[in-house]
Amino acid sequence: MLDIPNLHLPIAAVILTQLNDLSPNRKHEVLEGQTEEDFVSDRVDIFLEELDSALLASYGEMGAKEIALKACLDGITDE
Repeated sequence: MLDIPNLHLPIAAVILTQLNDLSPNRKHEVLEGQTEEDFVSDRVDIFLEELDSALLASYGEMGAKEIALKACLDGITDE
């Protein structure tokens, strides 16, 4: 089985873009002391876990991806 690092998956770019679109103060709050790489890697893990759960719950591929995307981007917004 091929092991692909989280930061090389396409969803990592989506998460990083969302993070970089935040104001500097909000970005600092969201990171909570983590590096950007660690934060993005953790969020990719969330995406993969949610995707797996949704697929196991019999959601279609597009629905599962939508659920996973929403979960991994949760809280990465300017409030």
